[in-house]
Amino acid sequence: MKLYIFACLCSLILWGVSCNEESAGIPTGSLFLGIEEDATLLTKAESAVTNESLRVDIIAAEGDTIKSYSDYIDEVKGKKIVLPVGTYTISVKSNQSEEAGWEKPFYSGSKEITIQSGEITSVQIVCKISNTKVAVEYADNLADYFSHYETTVSNTSGSLLYTRDETRAGFFKAEKLTADLKLVNQDGNEFAMQRVFPDIKERYFYKIKYSLDDGGGDNEEAGADFGGIIVDEKADTIYYGIFIKQEDLFGKSVPKLAFDGFTENKIVYKKTENPSVPEHSLTIEAPNGIKQLKVETTSFQFADVPSFDLCNLTDAARTRLQQLDFPMQEVKDKQELTFVLTDFAKALELSSETQTTLHTFSFYVLDNLNQETTVVFTYEVRPNVAAYVEKPYCWTTFALLKGYCVDESSYFKVKLPNGTVKDIKKVTRDTEGNVSALVTGLSAGTYSYSLASIDNADMTCEPVDFSLAAPSEVPNINFEDWGTRSKKKVVGIGNATFISPNADSDAVYWDSGNWGAVAGGEVLTQSTTVVATEASEKAAMLTSKWAGALGFGAFAAGSIYSGEAQSVGTDGAVLKYGQSYQGYPTHLRGYYKYTPGKIDWYGDKTPSDGLKKDEQDECLIYIALSTKQHEVISKTGQIVPYPFDDESVFAYGSYVSGKTEDKTGETLAESIKEGYAPFKIKLNYKTAVPKTGSFYILIVATSSRYGEYFTGSTSSVMYVDEFSLDYDYDAEAFSGTDLKGMKPVDINE
Repeated sequence: MKLYIFACLCSLILWGVSCNEESAGIPTGSLFLGIEEDATLLTKAESAVTNESLRVDIIAAEGDTIKSYSDYIDEVKGKKIVLPVGTYTISVKSNQSEEAGWEKPFYSGSKEITIQSGEITSVQIVCKISNTKVAVEYADNLADYFSHYETTVSNTSGSLLYTRDETRAGFFKAEKLTADLKLVNQDGNEFAMQRVFPDIKERYFYKIKYSLDDGGGDNEEAGADFGGIIVDEKADTIYYGIFIKQEDLFGKSVPKLAFDGFTENKIVYKKTENPSVPEHSLTIEAPNGIKQLKVETTSFQFADVPSFDLCNLTDAARTRLQQLDFPMQEVKDKQELTFVLTDFAKALELSSETQTTLHTFSFYVLDNLNQETTVVFTYEVRPNVAAYVEKPYCWTTFALLKGYCVDESSYFKVKLPNGTVKDIKKVTRDTEGNVSALVTGLSAGTYSYSLASIDNADMTCEPVDFSLAAPSEVPNINFEDWGTRSKKKVVGIGNATFISPNADSDAVYWDSGNWGAVAGGEVLTQSTTVVATEASEKAAMLTSKWAGALGFGAFAAGSIYSGEAQSVGTDGAVLKYGQSYQGYPTHLRGYYKYTPGKIDWYGDKTPSDGLKKDEQDECLIYIALSTKQHEVISKTGQIVPYPFDDESVFAYGSYVSGKTEDKTGETLAESIKEGYAPFKIKLNYKTAVPKTGSFYILIVATSSRYGEYFTGSTSSVMYVDEFSLDYDYDAEAFSGTDLKGMKPVDINE
């Protein structure tokens, strides 16, 4: 059975070249990459993969990406790529994100290759769909009893809402799916059902069909009940039939989990020979009986069994739980049970005698109707010492120092990268002995800190090292560098060349609407010598226009953004917002000049509280930090704006204006030219805990605030110049977090 719905064949021919042919003294080879269709692999294809936007990365053996191409058709096909002799991995992926989306298959494929001097090497890469396809159907008999019904299908890649009239298929990461069905009957009563599908595989098409049980016996098509699964191996399709029974809608609620004795899902105590741990418990109510009770933990004491099912314990998990006095009991099919966890908590250990240790547990309760509920709780075990400090929360130029000491005269000692020691005596302490200080004026480097006491010179505290990193550089943030790019034409055959706010066409950091506008001979975003300061040579000019050709087109706002267009058509565009970044800015600064017009184009999907036709247009500048890139859709039939409320977006700020004006309230040292005005956007952080790992920065400027909704004025023109980022602490940036009210201490004072 073929395990893919779509596929592509990538042919690579590696031609050996003598060492003096391409690069003096360095043996090289030339790589030619071609993507061909294999008809036997496209029997169920909705579109050939060669119509997709594909990214090509060439990765060296040590893991470094040495060459990247954002568009196979425009940048790679038929072109020679020179590489030094060696071993590489060629990776081909769809340019679009892997987030859940309608009709969005994600293709990927890779293979290791070796380039040898003087030899011809050939390799083929099969690119297959790496996500999974999901559709939801509703039987006609639901309409006889329910006035409204819809299903939200979700997993970690996102969620999609399948209304009663939704016929499109969605694509998700190939992992556990949850389907939440909401119904409203003819009397207006609301009901909900949840089903979890744990065994989801990539490259399959899953069809979920809901049908009302009429009491007439088995329904072959629907599978007679949940768990009735039909696999059509010929079509690589799996049908899940779910009967909605009257009894399922009354008294069949999802499992409930309740804590007793916890404080905000946490237990905190000091580790002693007989620790004083508050009595606490977890109660589970599952009216339909427990089918699975899965536990996942980050506790170092469960390193060999980080996840286990209490309904089906392995010998290793059972032994470990018994060693730690976990309250063992029969779980399978139980409707109610309580775990008294006090003795279990006492058995948890410190990973270091001088550092606080966190043990986190996630309980996933799945009932016999495949409804799931999750809770997470943490044990914070503290060392039994007079004083200790923890790893601080580090930003770019400031850090939150944290420690414990009941001595009210205690303070922090900080050793700077140059060896100088600073005393931080302005600390915040609570009644439990927790000590903290918000220290500003720091720079990149490695520090060390500990606690000391004014009243007790003999008190000891193990020091902790921490480092602050310099922020990432945002390329061309001052808009000095410009070039051109070539992409597939929106209308017609071949490629179109358009202006790009990047010096290198292969290194795209900023993008605009020029790819789509060039089809109508228009330019929305371009460089200009009308600049804001003496230090600047070029700026960006953004112009809102009607852009189209051959009877096709739409209103388009002039814009510039950190990201890249994924696809452009006569009905609009799909954009990927955000570029890789490290750092925690508190402000975006720059200069702008804006001449608005009256709105003469109005899209029917413009928000009801937005600007109206004939009102004066407004410009918009905004910035956001997010743990992932986001796909923004601006099409006449579908609008998906940037999701500021998404949990992945942890800081953002915006500036809206209908004229050129200085709202900064600051006195600038340098003079401003050409009628520009400065702006200053404060980022609002959602949490006092800095995000770690990979994240992304989004900076957007547009000459029409509602341009993505096809609303604005064709007379609006905006100039932007000399953007920059500030990293100094600003209390207002963290006013919605736990840092609110803390008084910063400057390390340099």
